[in-house]
Amino acid sequence: MRVATSLVGLLGILATYLLLKREFGRLAAVTTSLFLATDLTYVLAMRHDWGVISFGLLARMLALYFFLSWWRARKRLRFLFLSFLVLGLSLTYRFDYLSFVVSALVGVVLFYILWLSPRLKAREALTGLAGLTTGALPILLYNISTGGQTFRQARTIAVGKGVSSLPTNFVQLWPFLQTLPASIVSRANDLFLMTRGTYVANWITGDRVELFSRFGESRLPSALKIASPVLLAVIFLPRFRSWRRPFGFLVTVFALTLLFLAATPIATGPHHILSVYPLPHIMVGVALAGLWRIWHERPKPLVWISRLTVVAAIGMVIIPNLFLAQTFHTRLVSQGGNGYWSEAIYDLSEAMKHEYAGKTLVLVDWGFEQPLDVLGQGEFDLQPVFWRILAEEDPGPLPKKR
Repeated sequence: MRVATSLVGLLGILATYLLLKREFGRLAAVTTSLFLATDLTYVLAMRHDWGVISFGLLARMLALYFFLSWWRARKRLRFLFLSFLVLGLSLTYRFDYLSFVVSALVGVVLFYILWLSPRLKAREALTGLAGLTTGALPILLYNISTGGQTFRQARTIAVGKGVSSLPTNFVQLWPFLQTLPASIVSRANDLFLMTRGTYVANWITGDRVELFSRFGESRLPSALKIASPVLLAVIFLPRFRSWRRPFGFLVTVFALTLLFLAATPIATGPHHILSVYPLPHIMVGVALAGLWRIWHERPKPLVWISRLTVVAAIGMVIIPNLFLAQTFHTRLVSQGGNGYWSEAIYDLSEAMKHEYAGKTLVLVDWGFEQPLDVLGQGEFDLQPVFWRILAEEDPGPLPKKR
């Protein structure tokens, strides 16, 4: 299973490369892809499907890539269908990707649909709707047949985490709006925390891996803080006019995703912030590509200064990332870890097929349910009681030994 999620992670990097190469050039695509491929948080999250997010980045970047492909050639409706199909599939894969789906739709309208000439045709609108409906059909049918089980489960999770649900009346709305700015700041801090490259690594090892790495944690957060004003200065130069719409589109989509995450009380775990990946990597990569091209061919000294600065910046991000990854794997082998899912899940699956065939397995941790459901092809009798336990509900009598 780790091979499969790792391949999905590689495909996500490839989709990111293809999108950025077409919109911002090869240097922005290569640089962003290298930043993402050496980001230890991304690598470990993909390998272990941490927080069940492996398909998310691939879906996000493919949806954006197909949509912008349609924008460049509106007669190719298959790209429009594929874009919305992938959005629907991401919703089926994990329902809390609804935040990205809504953000993408808002960004599409603001930056493209309103500026279409000729205007959006009924056939195009129906094509997009058909793609979205087709991709989201499994989750739609499931909720229709179960009477909204996804939403009931969300309420159970909210109770288990001790948080409130979204406001449903004006009395709840004002307190919700008062806490929203602090929630946005908290999610933004979580994003910077994830880009340090240490969060998942430290969770797996139970140690502070950066203290043992020669260059410490990733420099990507620092690069992001510098890249933001550079981008603001570069993007408005006449030479980069073609970058403005796609860059504004990408930033708007991911910024709205962060906003929706902040507005969702149950989306408290840092793994939810990976829904904003790879925006930090894109911003740094595009900023460096702009800095590389800013002086064009003259004056020569400024050309060399800007390009040496870009090379140095790339090295200052990638080299610490590589050392951090090497340190993590070395310490994992030598010290072990307390948050690492071992290969024992396969042994448990085999035991359920043979020694304990037909028996009920009570799950007191969320990490067992999906792997066992996949390995057992849905035939295991699994009783997940972990959310009810967290919610301090009576999970009911445990199954008697048979």
